[in-house]
Amino acid sequence: MKIRYAFVCGLALASAAAALAVPQNVTSFVGSDFASFGANSVAGALITSNYNYNNTFTGTFASQAFSLSSGEYLYLYQAENSGKSVLEVFGFSEVYNPSQFGYLNANSPIGFLTGGKLPVQSVTEGYTITYDAEAGGFYSCKYTDHLTYVLAGEHTVTYYVVSKGAPVAGRMFAIDHGTADAVAWAPGVPGSPTTPEPSALLGLLAAAGPLAVIARRRK
Repeated sequence: MKIRYAFVCGLALASAAAALAVPQNVTSFVGSDFASFGANSVAGALITSNYNYNNTFTGTFASQAFSLSSGEYLYLYQAENSGKSVLEVFGFSEVYNPSQFGYLNANSPIGFLTGGKLPVQSVTEGYTITYDAEAGGFYSCKYTDHLTYVLAGEHTVTYYVVSKGAPVAGRMFAIDHGTADAVAWAPGVPGSPTTPEPSALLGLLAAAGPLAVIARRRK
């Protein structure tokens, strides 16, 4: 099944120009040990949210943000599929000014499942991941090959983004026959006067749907 993605988590794009933006293939995508980042504090509490599209496509999202000694922030994203359908695309948006992007391959923090499936890998283009800065800072990680579908009971790798932008409300989404999305942490634009404190997001979460902020290990 081929789907063309010209939207961000089911939200309307800011302008016609953004709608015509062309996503760029991500050429740098490496595995890293969580411990290597030297995260020194939690900048955004662990968020998990259950998604359900028409009772046929269900699962759980996870997102968290950490402060780094460099003055930057580390953002984590993961999706787990509970079935019945397969997960074909996992993405996250409002991700601005990323300096690093990849996935965790060791020492995942509490709340994130270890291992997980990597996206489709092309012989000529590498992993099929795109980033669209103009259409809302939108990463799209594709699992559209039958060998890489995220089946019921499976999960994606934990993706990471490093950015100078402080945590604000972004979105995560999963796609198969429909789109499921939820609130996540995301890097705001550095220096923006509208960037809220991380604690301000907790009030937003309460009104954003079936979300839960937790501090337990997912197994």
